[in-house]
Amino acid sequence: MLNVLFVDDEINVLNGLKRTLRSMKDEWNMEFADSGEEALVMLGTSKFDVIVSDIRMPGMDGVQLLTKVKSEYPNIIRLALSGHAETEMELECTKAAHQFLAKPADTETIRTAINRSAILKSMLTDETLQSTVGNVTSLPSLPELYQKILREAADPDGSIMRVGQIISEDLAMSTKVLQLVNSAFFGLSSNVSTVKQATGLLGFDIIKSLVLSQKIFSAYEGVRKSGLDLESLIRHSTKTAMLAKKIAAHEGLSPKECDQAVMAGMLHDVGVLLLADLYPERYARITTLSDSDDASVRKAEIDEFGVSHALVGAYLLGLWGLPDTIVEAVCFHHRPEMGADNNFSILSSVYLANCLVNACEQGLDDEALKEKLDHAYLEKVGCKSSIEDLRRMAES
Repeated sequence: MLNVLFVDDEINVLNGLKRTLRSMKDEWNMEFADSGEEALVMLGTSKFDVIVSDIRMPGMDGVQLLTKVKSEYPNIIRLALSGHAETEMELECTKAAHQFLAKPADTETIRTAINRSAILKSMLTDETLQSTVGNVTSLPSLPELYQKILREAADPDGSIMRVGQIISEDLAMSTKVLQLVNSAFFGLSSNVSTVKQATGLLGFDIIKSLVLSQKIFSAYEGVRKSGLDLESLIRHSTKTAMLAKKIAAHEGLSPKECDQAVMAGMLHDVGVLLLADLYPERYARITTLSDSDDASVRKAEIDEFGVSHALVGAYLLGLWGLPDTIVEAVCFHHRPEMGADNNFSILSSVYLANCLVNACEQGLDDEALKEKLDHAYLEKVGCKSSIEDLRRMAES
């Protein structure tokens, strides 16, 4: 049972939350505060797992409240709610909140956000995971180029063209971005000759995904001594990313979710890189199973390390502060039924894309592919795509 604290200075909003979330009373113990000051008093006297706070409040606003909660109660999951597009305030809030939700948020959106965060928190604080990677001092940091792009995007005076200029200053990254943009994965009708042009055509989120993933792959050149075929992993990840976007669009996800599916697809196997880098000799035992199916590889990883690459990858991306939806997709891309969403999501897209790319790489026919898929999960989330639809998207 989760203990959840809702904070909003508008009594009508709090009463509305009480009514709409009544169906959650068997899963959550809910308390309500009408100010940041009252919330702090309640936090000091009772134990909470989650706090959901409005941003714009008189006196202590939501940013100040969540910043204080982050400092004094770091284990509490922090969600921010706002009905205003205040860029500066939202930017500040992203430093204090785990997730940002736009008002008015319906019951399902709030339920999914809270349960997703709680599930991920419990998974990523697993003792075996902590002993495997949690205490390693050499965990990689978020690439500097990616951080520069984030700062430019957050700057009110920033521009997508300036992002292209920042990438252009990194010769290796520029070459890789142009190589990918002009590949068949993007299917652009004309050749793209500059990074600025590529950035303008593809948009911020796709370029951000390419930069982060390529910086990660280039940082792990040393994993070859584990026997890992890095080029094959990059090809597999890129195919999965592009197919995840196609599936997400076909299933009616928003443009923002489609772009996030690209990042999740590019990074879904980042845990393989981390394990192979930290433990090359031990991971060499896993690479001998490269021709085996996913289940055999995951079992071998768990037998060797106590955790799978999916959980390790999610742990790293969680440390970097990537959105929960992306962390969730990486964490459960082999076990989608463990996700929190009852609707088709970024996780669903990445799960299907990974299955399809693997099926194509292994030469599986439609019947063999059907046996691999979790049909109960796909029915639960309302997947509209048939096997034929999926195969057409994969083959294109």
